Amino acid sequence: MPSRIVSFNRLAIKDYREAREYYAARSPDTAVRFIEAIDAAVTRILQAPESLPVVSGKYRRVRVEKFPHSLIYYERAENDIRIVAVAHPSRRPGYWRRRV
Repeated sequence: MPSRIVSFNRLAIKDYREAREYYAARSPDTAVRFIEAIDAAVTRILQAPESLPVVSGKYRRVRVEKFPHSLIYYERAENDIRIVAVAHPSRRPGYWRRRV
């Protein structure tokens, strides 16, 4: 089986950086744990992307453990997964739907 590729679109990268900076401003240790939790969520996507819950249409979600974030993603093509948001529940629901 060919290896899967996971990439973040530019706005998901912005979401990620903002969240990481928020945690770093409060505690460097928390920022490190956030980075590790994001990495673990990406690994879960790589292991079984089609097994994670559908949020809307083609979009799926994986929760980031121990943080109030989820990675929202879809499969662009076989073995090509695109993360469109590092979503926080306090943001406007579905704000990421325009990010294709």
